Amino acid sequence: MMSRGVELPWVILGRRLRPFSFVLMIATFIVGLEFHLTDTGPGSGLSEHFAGGFAFMAAAMLMLGWAYRNDDIHDWGLLVAAGVWGARSTLFFLHGDWVDVGAYLSVCWMVGALGAYGLERYDHKWRYHLVRGDE
Repeated sequence: MMSRGVELPWVILGRRLRPFSFVLMIATFIVGLEFHLTDTGPGSGLSEHFAGGFAFMAAAMLMLGWAYRNDDIHDWGLLVAAGVWGARSTLFFLHGDWVDVGAYLSVCWMVGALGAYGLERYDHKWRYHLVRGDE
């Protein structure tokens, strides 16, 4: 069952749109392309391939979670995306790029993805246990 508190009321292809997850999916996919197709991103070699692979995986999980109305896949996609953005900012900082705006924007995306995960889990998992008093 999809939550109602984090979705728009409009339907696209028979499913409600989660705007932050949609934008996070696109941005994370673009970061995957950055890691695999260009040399503009942080890191080099193996770190780029791992981060890019996880970026594609996170984008796919967000898409599949929406397409199949599966909250668990979607929520794992949020966590993986947070990891990708955290790894991207870490790679910037490890290479001494302390003045690169991309490093700080990556931290913002990571915090947003973690916040969205918390909201999603609260909205369709934790809230029901708290309201009913289940343990």
